[in-house]
Amino acid sequence: VIGVASFRTGRGLPFVDRLANLDAILGSVWNEAPNVGILLDGFHLYAAGEDCEAGFAWGVERIVAVHVADLPALSGPDRSLINDQQRGLPGENGAIDSRALLAMLAARGYGGPVTAEPMAGCQSLKGLTAEQTARLAATAIQTVWPSTDPRSCTAGLTPPPRTQLTEPAPFPS
Repeated sequence: VIGVASFRTGRGLPFVDRLANLDAILGSVWNEAPNVGILLDGFHLYAAGEDCEAGFAWGVERIVAVHVADLPALSGPDRSLINDQQRGLPGENGAIDSRALLAMLAARGYGGPVTAEPMAGCQSLKGLTAEQTARLAATAIQTVWPSTDPRSCTAGLTPPPRTQLTEPAPFPS
């Protein structure tokens, strides 16, 4: 629903450009279909100029999946120049604080899926095999994954198993 400015320009009427603009629509949708949820995307929050808190406007129980990505390594922070297809791996640029988003999710009790979404234009993945891509994405997720220290507010999130990084199942040929 929310896209970067470069994808909303010249494409007819935009649906919404900020999570806050979904309130009127989602209220009536949830009355008719209470099982509809939110895919919370940290990249889109950043592109829309919204902070992580905006993703929790309807409660953590409405979040069914989370995507994390960053700007490409050498990109500047100007949101108007962001290209949706040129995302970086989580933590690659540091502009998008995926660790903070994941910590907020854990503190609120989220236990659903979290996936890296660097997209096909990610320069860090160019020329890599599927297995190399999966390993690099898994390593990137590990770098932004919050603490598992039981005293931490992020202890509720279970990190991806590290054994997958060293002993992955073979990819089909």
